[in-house]
Amino acid sequence: MFIAAPGIVSAQPPDNETPSLAQLVQEYFAAEPAEKRDVLVPRIAEAATGSIPDVLAALRAVQVWTAADPRAASTVPTEANGQTTAFDVRLPTGYDSAKAHPVAIVLTAADKPVDHDPIVQAISRLDEPFVVIVPRAAPPSSFHASERGTDEVRAWLVAVRRRFHVDGDRVYLYGAAAGADAALTLILTQPDVFAGAIINEGAFDGPYGRELLPLLLPNVRHTPLRLIWTEPLMPVGELLVGRDYDVALTGMIVRETAARLDLPITETVLRPGEVPDYSFLNDWMTRRRPRVADTARQFRFPAQGRSHFVRAIDLPPGAPGDAHSPWQGDQLHILTVGHTDPSAYVTSVLDSKLPKFTARIEGQSIDIRSTLCDAIELHLPAGVVDFDKPVAIHHNGIRVFDGRLKPDVKTLLDSAYLEWEFQHPAVVRLRITARGTAVPF
Repeated sequence: MFIAAPGIVSAQPPDNETPSLAQLVQEYFAAEPAEKRDVLVPRIAEAATGSIPDVLAALRAVQVWTAADPRAASTVPTEANGQTTAFDVRLPTGYDSAKAHPVAIVLTAADKPVDHDPIVQAISRLDEPFVVIVPRAAPPSSFHASERGTDEVRAWLVAVRRRFHVDGDRVYLYGAAAGADAALTLILTQPDVFAGAIINEGAFDGPYGRELLPLLLPNVRHTPLRLIWTEPLMPVGELLVGRDYDVALTGMIVRETAARLDLPITETVLRPGEVPDYSFLNDWMTRRRPRVADTARQFRFPAQGRSHFVRAIDLPPGAPGDAHSPWQGDQLHILTVGHTDPSAYVTSVLDSKLPKFTARIEGQSIDIRSTLCDAIELHLPAGVVDFDKPVAIHHNGIRVFDGRLKPDVKTLLDSAYLEWEFQHPAVVRLRITARGTAVPF
């Protein structure tokens, strides 16, 4: 479901005046239905004389947001996987629709007042005005329920970008109480969405959590993650129950694994009732999402099918996570009898049995590796390769494309409209199948 931005006014020139490129792009985002936008595409291409950089410049300068009253509450509905949810948007006092504002997504327990959270209070007092998104219900925290959550968090961002002028490269995630569990799953499985995350007492809910985390933690190698724990951190092995055990166990696993992988994970341990020093937020929440080419090496498991410029779109029947076999629990029962290192053995089995893909861009070469994926889509924005030179694409060691990729104005505009993405829209799209074909779409 696409939600038209309210109040978009198409800048129509007088009848005797040819509309400028900027005016045509403005009109494109106000046009409904899709057929009206399609009519404008050749006119935009002609006005830009086919120049992709000129269309990108006009796109990034487009102003399609009306002024909003920061004092007025705004509830935004979204739809993902056939389910409608809603979130509240809180605009800062200094909100200016002419500027792109950073965003903080706040996930908390339903019974916890958001405004009483000390980190939320600190965000509202930062030097730079932040737009705060508070979902009415957090996405599922369970790893095997992530199909809905994967689409939902991106649907939130599309919906908020359609209404308010926000910076897609500065989206931060904060999770507390029960919302921390969902936040930890989100940052581990979708780090490409966020510029960073702060998680207060989050527990990872996944099958074989200790063994699965080493496969997921490399995803946040370029996405800063700050973990907050409250003492006492009970040593694993003592009698703990329920959530206390989950928090202590997850904390230990994340710290130990991060240390081995040299990941940018920091932690703060507090005494009960202690309030941390949040002065670091003014510096910490200025960093931007890493460049696409810097974070290409990402793993994805059931239904977590996107990572920056690459997407897994099909799984073979019967694979964990596909439509025929939804990941609804610990479908893999792994016997470790006789193995000297049972944990390492379980990790290796998960790595071999679960669908995954990784992609990397180096110069003019794109290398894709996938397991149990029937098809991969490339959505390449401008700047990741030199489109004036040949590009070589390999999939599982087989060269599937070698030549020049041609950026297309329609691809650019379609990408920008569908995801309301004005900063890094795709200019080239290719679908690559397990049979070795590479077809534009």
